[in-house]
Amino acid sequence: MYPLKYSYVYIPLLPQSLSEVLCTPTPFMAGVHSSMKNEINDLLDVIIVDLDGGSIYLPECVILPHIPDPILSRVYTALTMILDPDLMMADYAFQPPPLKVSNLVMQDKEIRAVFIRLWAELFTGYRSCLTLIRIHPEPYITFHKAKFLGHHNLMEDDFLTRILDGMGFGSFVSERGPPFRSCDIFDEVYASLPEVLKDERANPDKMIENIRELATQLFINENPNTQPYAQKIPRPPEGAYSRIHQPSFPIIDWIHVQEIIDEGLEKTSSKTKLSQVRSQQPRIVPIGPHIMAVSEKMQLLNNNARRLEVLRNCCTFIFDNRIADARKIFPAVLRALKSKVSRLALTQELSEHIKQHNRAMLEHQQFDLVVRLINSALQNDSSMDENGIAANILPLVTTFCRKLCTGVIQFMYTCIQEHAVWGNVQFWQATFYQDVEQQIQKLYLPQYEKQMAIEMDSKTPTSEKSDSDLMSSWTSSGRSPASSSQTSPSKRQSAGSLQHVRTQDISALEIAAEQLRIWPNVEDSGKEEMMSNEESTVFSQAIHYANRMVYLRVPLDAAKSLKNSFSVEGESTSNSNVTNSIAESDSLDAESGFDEQEVSDIGNNVVKFVMKFVDKVCPDSGVTPDHIRSLHTMIPGVVAMHIETLEAVHRESKRLPPIQKPKILTPALLPSEEVKMGGLRVYLLPDGREDGLGGNLGGPVLIPAEGAIFVTNYRIVFKGLPCDPLACEQIIIRSFPLSTLMKEKKLSSMYLAQVDQYLQDILQLRSNTFQLMKVGFDEEVGNENVEAFRKLVHKLGSPLTLFETFAFASQHDTPTTPIKGHKKDKTLKSFTKKTLMRTAKKVGIKQKHPSTSKLKQKYSPSSTTSLRRNIGGAGGSDSESERGSVMFDDDAMSSKSVYRVSMGTLQEP
Repeated sequence: MYPLKYSYVYIPLLPQSLSEVLCTPTPFMAGVHSSMKNEINDLLDVIIVDLDGGSIYLPECVILPHIPDPILSRVYTALTMILDPDLMMADYAFQPPPLKVSNLVMQDKEIRAVFIRLWAELFTGYRSCLTLIRIHPEPYITFHKAKFLGHHNLMEDDFLTRILDGMGFGSFVSERGPPFRSCDIFDEVYASLPEVLKDERANPDKMIENIRELATQLFINENPNTQPYAQKIPRPPEGAYSRIHQPSFPIIDWIHVQEIIDEGLEKTSSKTKLSQVRSQQPRIVPIGPHIMAVSEKMQLLNNNARRLEVLRNCCTFIFDNRIADARKIFPAVLRALKSKVSRLALTQELSEHIKQHNRAMLEHQQFDLVVRLINSALQNDSSMDENGIAANILPLVTTFCRKLCTGVIQFMYTCIQEHAVWGNVQFWQATFYQDVEQQIQKLYLPQYEKQMAIEMDSKTPTSEKSDSDLMSSWTSSGRSPASSSQTSPSKRQSAGSLQHVRTQDISALEIAAEQLRIWPNVEDSGKEEMMSNEESTVFSQAIHYANRMVYLRVPLDAAKSLKNSFSVEGESTSNSNVTNSIAESDSLDAESGFDEQEVSDIGNNVVKFVMKFVDKVCPDSGVTPDHIRSLHTMIPGVVAMHIETLEAVHRESKRLPPIQKPKILTPALLPSEEVKMGGLRVYLLPDGREDGLGGNLGGPVLIPAEGAIFVTNYRIVFKGLPCDPLACEQIIIRSFPLSTLMKEKKLSSMYLAQVDQYLQDILQLRSNTFQLMKVGFDEEVGNENVEAFRKLVHKLGSPLTLFETFAFASQHDTPTTPIKGHKKDKTLKSFTKKTLMRTAKKVGIKQKHPSTSKLKQKYSPSSTTSLRRNIGGAGGSDSESERGSVMFDDDAMSSKSVYRVSMGTLQEP
């Protein structure tokens, strides 16, 4: 197991009376006598190794993961060459000279050498994944597990994951993590193994030579003295045991014996020689191969050169506000973001835009496109963030924003909160530790540069090799040594130039090694200052990340679930019209004025989540208890203020104009076919078949498609258009008969990158006509509509009688639904007429003539004679003229005539 250490229970020989210990759920290694063989066979989850018979019993419930294949094959080959070299050449037609088998002692060392190489190859690049948190008073180093597995492409490998999660690897990191310590043989093998494996691929015969060389070194370390040790015991003379009178053995005076030993040690000074042999001076540990060298980066970049160019052009179009050009290549960019290199390039492009243009305020269309790109990048990554995509996106989403209205700004983090990575505590810890390492590096970098400059000034002129290295470093940075001075550079200028070039390549472990080297010579006041600066750095980063976690964990509509409204007696210190930004976190040290009771259930969950993070990282990083208590006091206030701030943002975001969706296309129906339910907007999703997906088969990308689903008395029909803008002129139709529906399955929600929407309701409809329809309902379709759709499909697919099927629809009298006419809008004329007539009826001045049905009476008082006298005029008192003057048609009625009648009535004496 070297360099790992077994840190669990080990029992050399377990007594039979304590056999119950074997049922413990914790890992253990125990030796038992062969007489207990029948008793331990009943153990379910215990691996039994029979040392007498040379066999291993593995229970069925125990599944042992395998070592990754390229490494495992090399181990098999090396062990075969050591234990049975003839087996390696058994299949050769012309066998090479046989290998010489080593003796048993050297075979043991060769096997150990194979496993040292195995662990060194498994841990390739581990030192590049070490994260430095504190240097003084003691170095605190963590291991970035997700980064290590991501660069090795072993996220799904169970063997390496279990190794990294074990206690043995934890002690391995704590012991071998410090960059300034005593080194051993594993450090040397780890640093030189990549070059050794490269030579062995070119010449396989060198494998056994390198293994035997390493075995020889192991043998020398265990036996430093070349002369074999022979124990000298005086042999008794012949016949000594045949004496009749044997003298008794005298009692030894141990004090006298110790004096003799001490006198001999002083003469030979063997203690001094032994201490000189075993003592090892601490030194800077070699960094070994970088983690980036594990993956073939140059080959990936060459294969993705075209994709990166399209991605760069799309980002340029977006920030130049050329939205039409950006939308043309947007589907290609979304497909390119499935590659890890493209996702990293996206984060770099967005970061460069902020640095160069210093424009974080975007227009609405720019904002929406960038949000879709970031959501697609996060969707294609896992919750462990093995590639560092989410860590690079964190500073971007707290910078990009858009203006909703005067005084209300929406930051981009409110639109990307649905991803699982934000709920992973391990992600937040690893990202926090990485940022702390960068701040510690900036803290000691000026002092390190100054120290390196002094050391290089004190050295002799550089050799030809160092001059060539200096020239190559200047060339790689795009400058030349002559650009710094017109004359030839002196020794001081060369040292300063080299130090300036290596500033970007200095790692935190190199700075920590230098600090640990000079630490014993630093005065006490300087030590206290260093420790205080490091603790302040970690504390400030803890505040910064507490705000980031609140931003990403509190949803945009969290203000709806507040239990108690905020007090209106005194004005709040927070501005509810502007969202919090990173720059606003400086006022969080003061008391916020909010009680924990004022925070909603969502807020309480966020507070617990952030406090769990603080309680984990702060004590490990050496933050003082007073600062931890201040963080606990600050977090509830930050959550409450942020919830209040998001209220205005949520209100204004709802007022934005909705995205215009394509018009629903109505399918063509068969004779006697009627639509029973239609117009439900859905998306036709890929169902596992490659038809219509383009890609390897070529052709346009037709699926996913956006349209509507219809239910008729015969079929289920989908009709819509492809989501790909380059194929949007095509029409997609998919249908099958209702009676052939064989299986309906409800699937979990998924993210559709083409429309930047999470589809909550997804149905998979399978027909026995070899047709499959996988549809996701749009967010505008409610759950009740989805349930009604499902019930109607089952009802029509299994009718009560035969005559209700589509085949008999032409002969069966189907009740038609009456078409209601369009109701005429009310006009001012009709409104005035009905209002005045209703008022007159209430006061009792309306009469209806009994002999007319289509005509209506004028308004008249109770005395009809007075009305006739005032209105009749020259017409006399004949009934016909009276009827003509009193009765009139509805269309001829107006407010003016009514007013005249009323006035005539009121003027009667």
